[in-house]
Amino acid sequence: MCLAAEHVPIPKNEKEAFSSEHSAEWITAVTAELVALSEMKTWTLSELPPGFKSIGTEWVFDLKLLVSGEIDRFKARLVAKGYAQRPGMDYDEVFAPVAKHATIRFILSMAADPSTCLAQLDVSTAFLNGIVEEEIYCAQPPGFETDHRVCRMWKCLVGLKQASRQRYLRVKEDMISIGFKAVDVDQGLFILPGPCCRPVIWVLLWVDDFGSFKLTS
Repeated sequence: MCLAAEHVPIPKNEKEAFSSEHSAEWITAVTAELVALSEMKTWTLSELPPGFKSIGTEWVFDLKLLVSGEIDRFKARLVAKGYAQRPGMDYDEVFAPVAKHATIRFILSMAADPSTCLAQLDVSTAFLNGIVEEEIYCAQPPGFETDHRVCRMWKCLVGLKQASRQRYLRVKEDMISIGFKAVDVDQGLFILPGPCCRPVIWVLLWVDDFGSFKLTS
């Protein structure tokens, strides 16, 4: 039986989640997040070096809903408290391009042609693809601390100020490696040239989930 979202309160922290009526679902969501973090080799445990400060982390819970308003799945994300980061030390540039609204409207208008195909792609844990270039240490996930050590970050967590930019740079590098080109006037749009250099595939990048639209003719 599907649950309605209004019957499931969103917990504010892991203690509320694990003691709630739906603790089993929240624990499953947290476990899935921890598995993803481990598989992506997001951090290694380390002693905190002198002169460094550890950035706190917290769990954020939410529900992914179906169009009907019923719950599709329970979601949990480990988030860094990026407001504690220090400019010039913990991060530098933070700007990350996304596709312009005019570009999106243009692609959607082209999709009205029956000879084309429009698709949306959603990438799970997109931020974990971003490489941390600075030396950053975060606290271990609340409720799952093993000892006094901290996490030496290798991949970006949601909440880190540079996370969006590092994700974009990784996506751009990967897209170029398979033949796509970033459009000068809109760095959130990539095209794959075809015969006579005419684009045959357009891919749009939007916000943090790497929600993309692919148009082929």
